[in-house]
Amino acid sequence: MSSEHKQLSKRLKGIIKSMKKVQKSIHGSEEPASMHELDKLTELGEEYASTVQQIAQLESEQKTQNS
Repeated sequence: MSSEHKQLSKRLKGIIKSMKKVQKSIHGSEEPASMHELDKLTELGEEYASTVQQIAQLESEQKTQNS
């Protein structure tokens, strides 16, 4: 695993941790999610998708180099 892959994996774990924190806050509240919480989840979801795409691209490039 390259250092870039490790860095992206670490970033992904951080994003997931942040998402869980917001979701826990929403769940613990007896009120509907606030716009701020929904915006944060949307932002984190976009970061998650981007990071997963970067990991997939990196793995694809590594497979091509190893062939």
